Amino acid sequence: MDSCPYMSGYLHQEWVNGWRDGRQDYWNGFGDSTKAQKLETYRTVSTNIHHPNGWSTV
Repeated sequence: MDSCPYMSGYLHQEWVNGWRDGRQDYWNGFGDSTKAQKLETYRTVSTNIHHPNGWSTV
């Protein structure tokens, strides 16, 4: 969690929530296929993501 690029606010909370989801998946033994499925689901929900270091998914 210490590597979150956002200091506070909505984006910080969303990043932390994603980190927690990923940690829970790891503990539950989910593998690469589950990660790929979750990423595909996420892409259909949010298609325009801008990251603080300048790259985006657009």
